[in-house]
Amino acid sequence: MVKKVFESLAKGLVVFASVVTMVEGTGQTGEVKKQQAKTEIKTLLDKLAADGKVPTWLTSILGNDLILDFLIDKIVAYANAQNWFEKAHEILQGAE
Repeated sequence: MVKKVFESLAKGLVVFASVVTMVEGTGQTGEVKKQQAKTEIKTLLDKLAADGKVPTWLTSILGNDLILDFLIDKIVAYANAQNWFEKAHEILQGAE
């Protein structure tokens, strides 16, 4: 049971990190990017729940606006501290 919960949380956090990274490159302002990320995360979490890959109670928690704001801010702060977005941008530029 506990293992399933942690596996589901890991899937949810992968969604968060992936969406935040994709949205970061849009060139929009911070608040616009956050709203875009929140919308996309909620959509993907709902899809995971509909496919039975994560429990619906988890999507209810992770899809809460307060939780979304907190986690997105933490992911962006960590990514900025690690130069994650700059490195991703350099990699993508080299792929063109």
